[in-house]
Amino acid sequence: MSTLLDTDFLFRLLNERDSLHAQAIGYYSYYLEGIQKLCLSTISVAEYATAGTVGQLPLEDLHLLPFNIEHAACYGELFGLLMRHHEATRTLFTPTPTLGDDLKLLAQAQVEKDIDGFLTADESTISLYIQLQALTHLTFKIIDARKGHQETFGVLF
Repeated sequence: MSTLLDTDFLFRLLNERDSLHAQAIGYYSYYLEGIQKLCLSTISVAEYATAGTVGQLPLEDLHLLPFNIEHAACYGELFGLLMRHHEATRTLFTPTPTLGDDLKLLAQAQVEKDIDGFLTADESTISLYIQLQALTHLTFKIIDARKGHQETFGVLF
């Protein structure tokens, strides 16, 4: 099985001053030692490139996942679900600046059969996942990087 990394996780992993840097390093090391592969979307590469350089990314350790037509179709379906839900419940839908990219990443995780986890510490992405999970069956779980990998996976070190 595989885990897709959120762009938020990359920023935390590569920024030693980030408050969750130690947790990010812990998760990264845990995955590299295990049997589960880490996937990185080309969407996250593009997002990261707005603030850093692609050369800073540890691409040699990651499986690169291009955004494709199946992902795009799933993105449209998920976006439509959100819009119809907000229209039916007459709730205000206020998209965040990163909603489009976050939803595209979640669509990739939904489409790719071997992806069973999405690693993020971003509260808005976690909230988006919870909203979608209430509307449809998502085939992957959120791994909340705000918690240490020991707590998440029940390991001692």
